[in-house]
Amino acid sequence: MRHQKRTNHEWDFASSDTKYYTHGIHPYPAMMIPQVAERIIAENGKNAEQGLDPFCGSGSVLLEFKLGGINCYGTDINPLAALISRVKNTPIDPKAIVTELKNLQRTISQQALTAELQFPTFFNIEYWFKPEVIPRLATIKHAIDEIKNKEIREFFLVCFSETARRSSNTRGSEFKLYRIPETKLANYNPDALKIFYEVVNRNLEGMQSFYTICQQKTTGNVRVLLTDITKESKVPPNSIDLVVTSPPYGDSRTTVAYGQFSRLSLQWLGFPEEIKQIDKQMLGGKPAPTLEFNFSSPELEDTINKIAEKDELRARDVLSFFIDFYDVAKEVNRVMKENSKICLVVGNRTVKGITIPTDEIMAEIFEDFNYSHKETLVRSIPSKRMPKRNSPTNVKGETLSTMNEESIVILKR
Repeated sequence: MRHQKRTNHEWDFASSDTKYYTHGIHPYPAMMIPQVAERIIAENGKNAEQGLDPFCGSGSVLLEFKLGGINCYGTDINPLAALISRVKNTPIDPKAIVTELKNLQRTISQQALTAELQFPTFFNIEYWFKPEVIPRLATIKHAIDEIKNKEIREFFLVCFSETARRSSNTRGSEFKLYRIPETKLANYNPDALKIFYEVVNRNLEGMQSFYTICQQKTTGNVRVLLTDITKESKVPPNSIDLVVTSPPYGDSRTTVAYGQFSRLSLQWLGFPEEIKQIDKQMLGGKPAPTLEFNFSSPELEDTINKIAEKDELRARDVLSFFIDFYDVAKEVNRVMKENSKICLVVGNRTVKGITIPTDEIMAEIFEDFNYSHKETLVRSIPSKRMPKRNSPTNVKGETLSTMNEESIVILKR
């Protein structure tokens, strides 16, 4: 390994509250904990005016940029991520939410008695939701759609998204779509309305404290762009001082399935059916045609050769992710200022029993764009929402323990 690493347990934040302000408004896979984002920004963005998270997910990093008084952009390919990010970073007067909540409760009560509501007709809806849950969710969604104010409507849509997920027939502790076993389904009776009001009240509490802090201090402006960062984005050239991001882990089919996690919510929210393809559209969604690539990364070459000896298709899968990531690096490079910094929080996953040095490979990719490696810090992951075990060969029942530490890679232009 060419780059020096040092383990620093000060970065573990094992017992910290990770749900303060609006950080707790919606679960999302593999979220960067806010304390890590806050410290990275504090130590690397002292005079930063503009930040970027090119894989913004649910917007935790953006919120820490905002609270640090730094304007920022967030990009993501997932419409659910973009929605959560917008709501998480938009301070709304809690009084306005409470007023709208009363109207909402009234509308829901009236519709439950009278309206002939149209239900969504997406594929397998009755497999994922009990017949008595579907009309309740439809009633809530219909009532939210009538809210005129876009920011308040989106606040309630995020609450609804979590409600749909929690009242579905999926196993709650998983991010992939697994159905509750038939034996347990008979006694499973989620109360969608009760769940919805619980989620609203919890999110309202977070919004109250967030709104208050935003009234008391100067905060940054957040722009969320629903876009594919492997192509040219609307982020202006030479505009970014600091990137803080946690890139995807490189194989959503066996580790973090962002698309599967989002699918039921997106279908209820009225997004088109092709949203189901998010995991295929993400980095490394399609295997590379060969084992060749046209940039310099000795670590990647070595890793791909080792995996290919065991399974060439899996090697092409892994390579595809890094070829796509190279395109991300190219776009990130386009928007960075001189003397800017890039901070990547990454985990080194295992494929075919071979650990992929993702932290090393990504550093080498950015070195190809004339960045220099400053340091790599290693932290333990006490609670990051990640699968503890995965199926490394996609064979049912064959599992390996996944990442329990991650690297914070600091690069400078």
